[in-house]
Amino acid sequence: MDLQQKLQALRELVRSYGSAIVAFSGGVDSSVVLAVAKQELGERVLAVTAHSPVYAQRELEAAKSCAQQLGVPHEIIFTRELDDPRYINNPPTRCFHCKQELFSKLTELARARGFAVVLDGTNASDIGDFRPGMRALKDYNVKSPLLEVGLTKPEVREIARVLKLPTAEKPAMACLASRLPYGSAITPEKLKQIEHAEEFLFSLGFSQVRVRHYNEMARIEVPPHEMAQLLANRDAITARLKELGFRYVTLDLAGYRSGSMNEALKSSRLSRLSDSTDSLDSFATPDLDRERRCGVAEAVFCLGKTPEQIAAIMRELRTKTEPVLATRATPEQARAVRELLPDAIYHEQARLLTLGAPKAPKGGTVLVVTAGTSDIPVAEEAAVTAHYLGNRVEKLYDVGVAGVHRLLAHRERLNAASILIVVAGMDGVLPSIVAGLVEKPVIAVPTSVGYGANFEGLSALLTMLNSCAPGVAVVNIDNGFGAAVLATKINRL
Repeated sequence: MDLQQKLQALRELVRSYGSAIVAFSGGVDSSVVLAVAKQELGERVLAVTAHSPVYAQRELEAAKSCAQQLGVPHEIIFTRELDDPRYINNPPTRCFHCKQELFSKLTELARARGFAVVLDGTNASDIGDFRPGMRALKDYNVKSPLLEVGLTKPEVREIARVLKLPTAEKPAMACLASRLPYGSAITPEKLKQIEHAEEFLFSLGFSQVRVRHYNEMARIEVPPHEMAQLLANRDAITARLKELGFRYVTLDLAGYRSGSMNEALKSSRLSRLSDSTDSLDSFATPDLDRERRCGVAEAVFCLGKTPEQIAAIMRELRTKTEPVLATRATPEQARAVRELLPDAIYHEQARLLTLGAPKAPKGGTVLVVTAGTSDIPVAEEAAVTAHYLGNRVEKLYDVGVAGVHRLLAHRERLNAASILIVVAGMDGVLPSIVAGLVEKPVIAVPTSVGYGANFEGLSALLTMLNSCAPGVAVVNIDNGFGAAVLATKINRL
């Protein structure tokens, strides 16, 4: 289709919606969507712009002005991205959490006001870049009419000129958080530094500016043909940025380019994360509803999975819940996954990867007890899992039956616990002894620690299953994760 045909297709598509809220940033893309919606839907369109510390004030004012010129009702909603730890940790999936906050509010507003759809300005040129926020469009059924009719960014600008929109030549603008490298925490203070620095540079007449924030260092991007102008104003720029708190001020000789922070993704394993998530259905079907049904979200079992698969599944699970846990991760897997998900934490002794903050503790204390030091890796899997699932956790290690006085010396701690996870290999006797001392439930975890006739934990498992002490529940060999999940469910009763 030529440009006129695409414009006509756009008009017909927008008209078919009947009524719409337009997610209106004030940029050229959303302006074209809003203008066409106004022409095709008349009074059945509403422009809505998000306002928060993440967005520059100058962009909000520009959006107000454009909506007013188009004669479209315009409302401002306040979004709270900075209340979401998944966002402020600034992972490569940051944009998803931002769009999730925005589109959840817009779809709720659309339902309340009786609008049929929510529209955004995504265009066909956006597909090539790393844009995790686009997944939120699918989750909230947000329509992207420019994309649906195949309009590229240059074509959108040409339509804006045809429609005589004030944004036709407006430079592209992204949220202020896009100036921070992935993994660098997003704070209101950093966002304000960036906004004031860029505002100063714009006041000097630059057509396009980015101030990339590396803690004490600012990396300035301007178009190459404007670098001489920047150097001519070097002293004033340096003074102002140092006044804002930057110690070092640098010029990027490559010049301004959109999404330069994504270059780090493309030069590392991070670039493969988006590829793997695009084909997630080819190797996994994450159970995103499990926490609602069962009380505990799905965890990723790392054995036999590639780092890209692990990271893709963790990222998908994180769209619905936090924290996300991945069990039995080797150090090599963990290093590779953390390249893909920089905010993931590896608990080496537990062989666990976690993504997101632990849930707030509720209920009583879970006491994790081991017979020997060799049982600690399984015990740590139980302890870390229980902590992240929202339990108060204490530990009592190396108190096995070969020196039972060590256990008896801690009878007060044993009796103070609400639930006890007892981990033992070798003979597997310790859970029975503990169960004979306390009135609380005991979860027994056999480990594969032991010599020949231990049969890699089978003898300990059979001992625990044949316990004479009542009130002992037994999980599978080395299954610290399963023990923690059971303890969590009991603790919530």
